[in-house]
Amino acid sequence: IVAIGASFSDVTIGDDDDNTKEVLATIGANSQIGQIDAVGAVTVHADSTINAESETFAVAGGIGAFNFNFAFVDVQPNVEASIGGGANIKATGLITVEAWTLHDATGDVFALTVGLAAGGTSFATVNVVPTVAALIGGNSTIQAGGIVMLSSHNYDGETATDRGANAFAEASGGGLLSLRSCAAISGR
Repeated sequence: IVAIGASFSDVTIGDDDDNTKEVLATIGANSQIGQIDAVGAVTVHADSTINAESETFAVAGGIGAFNFNFAFVDVQPNVEASIGGGANIKATGLITVEAWTLHDATGDVFALTVGLAAGGTSFATVNVVPTVAALIGGNSTIQAGGIVMLSSHNYDGETATDRGANAFAEASGGGLLSLRSCAAISGR
């Protein structure tokens, strides 16, 4: 006679600790490279590609039917390319330190509630907020043909991509007395 339903999904990639490097490419502190004979080019490259998706689907029906549905997706890895402090590097070519991300996340909530009295809500929130860094530590000595440093989020070269955060929420249904609410929030 009375149907009450709830569904919940939560996807988290990365953590809240800034000291955790989910992706790290590094030349260690106090490294000595090319000190006897200079090396050619040196590249330190860290990249992260993530495709995260959460789908929440719920149906309720009865004389009284109520549905409450939620989806949360958080993509927040820490991506770093670095040369540690005190490094000594001699190179004839470019020294490149680059960190980049290509992240896409989607949260989709669909709820259908049917009854004489029916109510439902759907809520989706999606956040894509990585920390991306290209660093050269202090007290480093670098002799090179040039230095290129790059950190980027959701770019392919110099072109922005359509990747990011996408949230969708639908609360459908019907009845003699019917109440619906939905919210979709996305943050890049």
